[in-house]
Amino acid sequence: MKKNNLILLVVFVAIWIVLAILLVKHGATSATEFFGFPGTHDFLEYWSAFQLYWSGANPYDPAALLSLERSIGWPESQALMMWNPPWLLTIFAPVLAQPFPIAALLWLGLNLTSIAITIWSAIEVLDTEHTEVLRNWLWSLVLSAISFPVWSALGLGQISLLLTAAVAVLYVALVRRHFLGAGFCLAFLSLKFHLFIPLLIFVAWYLVRRRELRPIVSGAFFLLAFVAATYIINLDAIRDWRASFLLTAADNVTSVMQWRTATLTSALSSVVFELTGKVPRWPLLVLPGAGSLLFGAWLVFGRRDFSLQSRYLVALGISLLVSPFAWTFDHSALLLLTVALVPLLSNIPKRLRDSCLPLGGFVAIQILPFILFFAGFDKHHQYFWYSLCFLIFWSVTLRKFDRPFGGEIGNS
Repeated sequence: MKKNNLILLVVFVAIWIVLAILLVKHGATSATEFFGFPGTHDFLEYWSAFQLYWSGANPYDPAALLSLERSIGWPESQALMMWNPPWLLTIFAPVLAQPFPIAALLWLGLNLTSIAITIWSAIEVLDTEHTEVLRNWLWSLVLSAISFPVWSALGLGQISLLLTAAVAVLYVALVRRHFLGAGFCLAFLSLKFHLFIPLLIFVAWYLVRRRELRPIVSGAFFLLAFVAATYIINLDAIRDWRASFLLTAADNVTSVMQWRTATLTSALSSVVFELTGKVPRWPLLVLPGAGSLLFGAWLVFGRRDFSLQSRYLVALGISLLVSPFAWTFDHSALLLLTVALVPLLSNIPKRLRDSCLPLGGFVAIQILPFILFFAGFDKHHQYFWYSLCFLIFWSVTLRKFDRPFGGEIGNS
């Protein structure tokens, strides 16, 4: 067994042994007593929506959700809404069907496992010599542990880390030409597709360029399977999901148009609102559209000495930067860039002055959100700069070191 796979297996076993202990200790705890445990806050939205979904009711009904969530211990006057498509509930039905404490602990285990899968993926693709696998794992775990979005996603119980793992596995699947796995990951990313528009453009561009359409076909198959299963379980769920985006304050819900998230789109919307007193809609189309078009032009006309591995990572960073909506925990998708840095630096000639600056800058980017958060900057839109700093950092690193990535997915 390859050393990278062996370490992944050991980490898996360690995670689920700890989870088994927690399940024995807390599995019989009542839901109201367990709510507040790490990973339960936002997970409540998925669990509550599933209870309605499975019974044939509307999983996007604010009044029904609020009643159910308050019975668990939700203290707010507004329901905690799930905005993802209802096939999320289909995919995770085996977990969400469990009693709340058990389901939340299983979800926590899936999130921790997703971090391990992301680390494994970066090492699998970028550490081509496999000479310092254990060192790369240890440093990747350290860098993951100081990632503010990772802690946010873990602490709240969001789905972001599972999407991160899907992005990472898609990375490996493209390199290894596992097209069925790539198709599944593409379908899975539909759970928050707006986060990954430039990345999906890149994948489509790459596959069309190689005249390899099997991942797209298999992705369409998996997505259709998700949708079909959702219709079978709850015929009206997809219609209810589309209608949920029309909910307003009159429905005791914060309107989608009033979301202020950690993106440039939200930052621009906030500035326009302060100047005009009106919530603008055009930034939701202009910035993501312009960003995607510019990225597409870069793919076609940009520098040819960028490896396709590096373009994948840049596409991921740009996706978060120009997304119409991305909360701070959604930026945990940048964990792949984080851990990709470790094998990247290990392949650099051993000159401390060359690697110290990019590594120090990266650590500063990781730590700064913690400092700001504990200083009182606890609003999502205050972190719109996060993915931009990542992109700047990666651009500097790629320029500083000549062709730092170990191999090619294909001819660039």
